[in-house]
Amino acid sequence: MDFFFTAGSLDQLFKKLQVQAAVERAKRSNRHTLILTSFDINHFPKGILELQYLYKLCLSKNALVSLPEEISALENLAILSVSRNKLACLTKGLFCIESLRKLNLSHNPISVLPPEIGQLVNLEVLWLNRTGLRCLPPEIKNLTQLDTLGARGNFLSELPHDLYQLQSLRWLTLSGNQIKQLSETKWNNLIHLNMSKNEFVELPASLLGMEKLRYCFFTGNPLKIVSRQLLKGLAHLALLDLRDCGVVNVNLEKFIFVELKKERELEGDSSESDEDWLDSVNSSELDSSTDEQEDIPDAMDKLVLVPFISKYAQGCSK
Repeated sequence: MDFFFTAGSLDQLFKKLQVQAAVERAKRSNRHTLILTSFDINHFPKGILELQYLYKLCLSKNALVSLPEEISALENLAILSVSRNKLACLTKGLFCIESLRKLNLSHNPISVLPPEIGQLVNLEVLWLNRTGLRCLPPEIKNLTQLDTLGARGNFLSELPHDLYQLQSLRWLTLSGNQIKQLSETKWNNLIHLNMSKNEFVELPASLLGMEKLRYCFFTGNPLKIVSRQLLKGLAHLALLDLRDCGVVNVNLEKFIFVELKKERELEGDSSESDEDWLDSVNSSELDSSTDEQEDIPDAMDKLVLVPFISKYAQGCSK
């Protein structure tokens, strides 16, 4: 019997073998980082569960529909990115990884964040962009170490009181939702706040209590009026972006930190510099790594896999 590979099936086989090789290599050398991005993975590679030293795992831009309950075995995992997959629900095993510091769930059809998220008490960074979320669970109050929270492009209309209690937050971006107001908060350490493209008709007075706030975005909100008295209390800001808000108040030019017209790029990478605090960090930041990039063979390295493909083809032809 003859056995033929189509271009598509051959590409899929290459990817599958590359993933297997990367996992085996990580296991042999006790690697701390494993990057498996854009490999059309639709089932969680079981071999990953044996990587007891794994610190960072990136499975972004694949086709995963679920994570195994046994993922809790990765006791040293601190960084996990599964953005841009097909995860509609999250296994409870995920929330048993107490070592997790950074978690990227963006661009998955999750829609509901389970209350078990409150078990990840050491979490510092959480990305939930474009997941279809309509609310955040009260248990989010347990994430007392949370420094960065991103939930852009969802259907949030109000924020739970519990979110306002997170005093460690320094970076919060909730642009592209349906939020109308901000209550009094304990965001005493917040530096960057992005509320662009929501439904605010006036700037919230609660901004006055955010003494460390430097960069504040309300771009694209239907603001009807901006209180000059409120602006006087926000003189500590480096930037208050009110572009595309239809603001008709006169003499706002006197407040040099207010921006009404200038075009500005709102997406970028994050660091501690003022320029980087200005721009909203992209959730794909967690996907990048300068460590152990040799995990994945390049196009020329695929030649190494030819003997395995030949063996596979012979097995299929029997």
